[in-house]
Amino acid sequence: MKRRFRIYGFGLLLGTVMAWALFLRGRNTKNYTSWTPNNRILEEIRLDSTFSPSDVFWCEMGCLGFSSIELDELLNDGNVNFGESYVKTWPRTYQVAFETKDKGILVIEFSKSETRKFSILWVKKEGQEINCNC
Repeated sequence: MKRRFRIYGFGLLLGTVMAWALFLRGRNTKNYTSWTPNNRILEEIRLDSTFSPSDVFWCEMGCLGFSSIELDELLNDGNVNFGESYVKTWPRTYQVAFETKDKGILVIEFSKSETRKFSILWVKKEGQEINCNC
């Protein structure tokens, strides 16, 4: 009986190593999760050719201590909060959060119109209000 388990274990290990070597080695693992709802929404925002943040948005980002680098990181690695988003009505709104290493949590709410164009509704830093004249 022990011999059967050893043979089975060896075959399982050999098959796993071969599958990794043939299919997964040297590939970008982020592409494997591109089908998830979170990544599909972020991809849609990134690919929207008409998406252009306004001057008021950049003023608010500056007041909160964030820059375009954090916006790029949010669009690449952010988490869509579906509990706070409205995905069944038009216009759809998506709340996306990203935790930076030293500046706090950046939260931006995007609106998607029926023409598939995205715009920014508001921006905030978790636990802080915007106190500037934008």
